[in-house]
Amino acid sequence: MNSIEYSGRCYSTSNINCKARVLVCTLSARDPVAAFTECKENAIFHSLVHGLSVQTLNVRSSAVAQSRNLCVEQLKTRDWNGYPPDYLLFLDDDMIFPDEIITQLVQASEQQNAGVVGVLATGKAPPFPICVLDRESNKALQAEQAFAYHQKNEVKEVGAVGMACTLIRAEIFQDLEAPYFSFYHHLDEVAEEIESASVAIAQGDLITPEALRATIKKMRYHLVGEDYSFCIKARDKGWKVYCDFGVTTPFQGRELPGIGHVGTYPFSLIDSLSFTSATPAKPIESEGL
Repeated sequence: MNSIEYSGRCYSTSNINCKARVLVCTLSARDPVAAFTECKENAIFHSLVHGLSVQTLNVRSSAVAQSRNLCVEQLKTRDWNGYPPDYLLFLDDDMIFPDEIITQLVQASEQQNAGVVGVLATGKAPPFPICVLDRESNKALQAEQAFAYHQKNEVKEVGAVGMACTLIRAEIFQDLEAPYFSFYHHLDEVAEEIESASVAIAQGDLITPEALRATIKKMRYHLVGEDYSFCIKARDKGWKVYCDFGVTTPFQGRELPGIGHVGTYPFSLIDSLSFTSATPAKPIESEGL
């Protein structure tokens, strides 16, 4: 194994024999929390031991869609001594995750021939929504359903995943047009309604304020974040999106289903279940996060 150069952005095994080349991009709106930094260093070391080659990129901006697009542009210019990168991995700096996360996501991507592989994560404010959309309904998974998938250790095709800890094949960006990440994606039927209303207005036809407000209200419900929007566009091009529900993150002697979203402590599926269950789970005590 080559020496590990922390200051040179490159953590490398043999470029010829490595299993995959991964550009790990950290999105930071502030200084990363200590728990995240430790998780990231452990995950990179674990991936090197298991034959991956890793380069890193830190992007500091509160404009998350723009930051992700900058990462894609960097992906296109990076090379490993003449070899192109295989994957882009997004890691948000308010997450904690297991040491094997990079290795596990690469393995899941290879086994499923997936374009995108995410993990089970939640928001960090009540009701702690699951950051995974069901493939059939395009609605957020319920906590009980997500927990059932986790118990079965499933790698399951889904509609969309959040980007807090998500692996994307580099080839996918050859099929998409920039900007790759944007904050909304109109479903076809909504776009048709908006177009019809616009044509009617242009032709001088009467549209009642109520009808116009109804169209705008319906459009608002179909506005989604840059993460779900990207997944929808990838699926439209034939790529499959998966979630590895089997990921488990150890934390203070307990195991979090999926990864933890760091606030006063790492919020996870446990909190989603507690919020929707008649018997709340005991909160995890905070220790220096």
